[in-house]
Amino acid sequence: MVDLDKVRAMIETAYLYIPYDSEALRINYVDTDAGTFHTTGEESGDSIVMTFSEVDLERDMFYSLKLLDFKDIE
Repeated sequence: MVDLDKVRAMIETAYLYIPYDSEALRINYVDTDAGTFHTTGEESGDSIVMTFSEVDLERDMFYSLKLLDFKDIE
């Protein structure tokens, strides 16, 4: 059973979602009321709507963006 609260938390903070054995999907919009998130395939450019229940927290990956500060670069 998918923990939908964990999925929601991951998706709301992620920029990129990569399902196991699939292309990377850029997260464009999250509709928490409907339990869906709207994505664009990084390679195909296809628009894909996913449901929270389709996410496999054990195998899929999430990436977020991190602010880089030039002061941190040596």
